[in-house]
Amino acid sequence: MVDKKTLYAIGLAIFLKGKSIFISVKRKNMDGEYSGYWSIPAAEISYDEYKNLFLSNSELDIISNKLCKRKLGNLHIENSRILIQGKRSREKYNLVMVLLGCDTFDSLPSNTDYYDQILPKNIKSIIESNTYRIGTCISLLHQYLIEIQEIDPGLEFFEVQPSLASFEISFEDYTAKKLWECAGGNYGLLLLDQLGGDGFALRSVTLDRALNQRLKKLVETNFHFLDLGCGDGTLVRKMRKITKNAFGIDLTFTSPQLRNDEKSFDGYLRKGDIYNLKDNFSQDTFDIILLNLVIQWLPDLATALKQINHVIKTGGQLIVTMTTPNASYCGQWENIDGKYIWKQDRRIPNKKLVMLNRMVGPLWYFGRSLTTIISEFGNQGFSLNKGEEIFLDSFQSENEVNEFILKWPSFKRSLLLPPFTILEFQADK
Repeated sequence: MVDKKTLYAIGLAIFLKGKSIFISVKRKNMDGEYSGYWSIPAAEISYDEYKNLFLSNSELDIISNKLCKRKLGNLHIENSRILIQGKRSREKYNLVMVLLGCDTFDSLPSNTDYYDQILPKNIKSIIESNTYRIGTCISLLHQYLIEIQEIDPGLEFFEVQPSLASFEISFEDYTAKKLWECAGGNYGLLLLDQLGGDGFALRSVTLDRALNQRLKKLVETNFHFLDLGCGDGTLVRKMRKITKNAFGIDLTFTSPQLRNDEKSFDGYLRKGDIYNLKDNFSQDTFDIILLNLVIQWLPDLATALKQINHVIKTGGQLIVTMTTPNASYCGQWENIDGKYIWKQDRRIPNKKLVMLNRMVGPLWYFGRSLTTIISEFGNQGFSLNKGEEIFLDSFQSENEVNEFILKWPSFKRSLLLPPFTILEFQADK
């Protein structure tokens, strides 16, 4: 498989008169990305220019002023700085976007050759005026303002790719499958900020280790294993070292090799829907079925469990994982004198748009309490055998934990609040 090339770009958030208000612009109705959307100045840069951004403030000033002059004329800006950077997946390339910040005390031009209108606007008004669909720059700015606690993290939006930036499609018309097709390629791409943090690094030393240990004990030679929502199939391939009867199914695949094959890849990874398992597998086929960070994306949990009950054997094991805080509450971390305090401030609504571990989404998220989840599984013929909360130190030595926290200090909270929960159910039928 040939890796996609990487392009580099910058966006410029200009703060007006030292306040938390930035210049918003609306692109002219021309051929190009995000035509008609409120946005901020952005441009592609070379890899050398990208590296130079991190060398000195003078380099930052040069690159910021170059972009400002090109897009906004002779507006005077100062105090250039890096706010946040993120990585995005496009169809033919990966994009690394660095969001720069600067200040101005000048009067704003009303328009330029690039923009119909130039106005001071805040993040909420931009997201709402774009009917909650925004581009990468505004998405990164939104994340930055959350990190510095300037805005409420609950503001919902859909970061659209340029090729999909159309007002013709109603916001509510994006189905779960369509959103996965739009955002699936970004699921594993990291959005970095100044605090540091990597959701997949955390997952690799907590949930992934827990699952690997558990599955090695449960899965036996000739067992039939099914990973529902298998992603790129990594876990399925591990299980196939134990049993050749291991399969995975997903709505869409992020790997070009998988994505280009409409039905199957090597016979064991299949494109399909959890609501139509009967079309892919026979009744009473599987000894073990895995739902790994999947149930929060299911609008109809009962129907999905009916399909699972059809293909799992009586007495078979159904393993379910979920992110712990989002299982029952929506809240926010506060850093108070170096200590992270979790504020449980409101229950999750039944349906909302979310970013994935500060990664590109969003996807429709269906919040359910842990009690509701266990009860629904019971209603569909599954009894709970075991539940376990996974902490940062559950599967790491003390030295490993200390090294991890030194690299990502914000994850110290995961010593106090478990990031993941694993539930084991048995199919009673």
